[in-house]
Amino acid sequence: MDPKLISRDALVPTPVPPVGRGTLTTLQKWIESEFAFVRMQNQVNSSIYHQYARRKKISMLRRTTVAYGMAELFRHILENDVSIPTTTTMEQIFSIDNFAVRVLDFTDEIVDPGWEVEGVEMDTPHL
Repeated sequence: MDPKLISRDALVPTPVPPVGRGTLTTLQKWIESEFAFVRMQNQVNSSIYHQYARRKKISMLRRTTVAYGMAELFRHILENDVSIPTTTTMEQIFSIDNFAVRVLDFTDEIVDPGWEVEGVEMDTPHL
């Protein structure tokens, strides 16, 4: 691509919010709120398809981000010598109740829609 065709604004990085300032919620509650958001948008914007489609894509991006975060935690456990309590079973480790999602405030001006998920945390082992 010819460098003359790239605008100066395209080279300015988007500000990144500081890590750890989001709200932590259980994975179960996050899933419920995410699907409520999609259902609400479906009812509110049923006559405006392009807005509904955009909201659905934003939700898909957030869900994919959470799934990727969980997969990375699983990979970390399997590839590293992570200390797991002997009373903890694999079913408990991979249970939905063992995860939490950290989400940035939707009203934050520097967060683009779809990128509100800051991270995924695990309770046992604490990661």
